[in-house]
Amino acid sequence: MSRQSSSLLWPKKTELVGLRLQLQPLQNVSLYPQYAIGLHAWFLDQVRQDNPDLSAYLHDEEAEKPFTLSAL
Repeated sequence: MSRQSSSLLWPKKTELVGLRLQLQPLQNVSLYPQYAIGLHAWFLDQVRQDNPDLSAYLHDEEAEKPFTLSAL
């Protein structure tokens, strides 16, 4: 039985990664106008589950963020 990991492994020389998710609702819903705040928190939590130090750096660093999240 093989073990599947949910972690993504990037080569050490990886400089840029882009992920595009296409979402389709299961039912008609309305989004909270500031839903992007929750999306940002979700993203950082996903990073934290794999790399807590990186998540803290991404959250706390006052310089330009090395990631972006766009609205739906």
